[in-house]
Amino acid sequence: MRVMILVVAMMFLPTSAQAGRKAALRMLSFAPVAFFHETVAHESAHVLMARTLVRGTSVTEFRVWPGRNNAGQFHMAWYRVDGPVATPAQETMIKLAPYALDIVAFTASDIALSRVKPGGWWGSMIVVMGMVAPLVNFSLNYVNGGDWRDLRDRSPAFGVVGGVLIGVGVLRLAYRVVQALKERE
Repeated sequence: MRVMILVVAMMFLPTSAQAGRKAALRMLSFAPVAFFHETVAHESAHVLMARTLVRGTSVTEFRVWPGRNNAGQFHMAWYRVDGPVATPAQETMIKLAPYALDIVAFTASDIALSRVKPGGWWGSMIVVMGMVAPLVNFSLNYVNGGDWRDLRDRSPAFGVVGGVLIGVGVLRLAYRVVQALKERE
């Protein structure tokens, strides 16, 4: 439930500031699409990196909907690859892949918003799909996710870098909200 409240709040705040209720409803309508898109992108990034770095791997399972895995653990989505064992460095790169994708998507969307009307259809889609969804994915996995926990166990630097990136993302999103408020005046 906390996750859903966070997602709705993060989507409603920039939208309502940018263009009122109509845009807020438009943005909320993108939420299911953004959630599914981010889930597919997240798991695909892991698989693509695993197949790129570790020769001979094959994807044996790829799920992008909630459920229990073979070990009985609940996950929002998961993948399984079989093949050669990854080295610790390769494993780190595989775990970081979706978060690198989030950073690229967020940055590209931030740049695109400087060229698009924030409250319009394209602006709403860019905010939800390109900024809010990656920021929520990055943040929730940072707080709750096994990938980040494993990385922080290897080196505290991953915890510091992840926290700084989340802070920068929140500040950039807040900047876009303030900018949209100034445009409305």
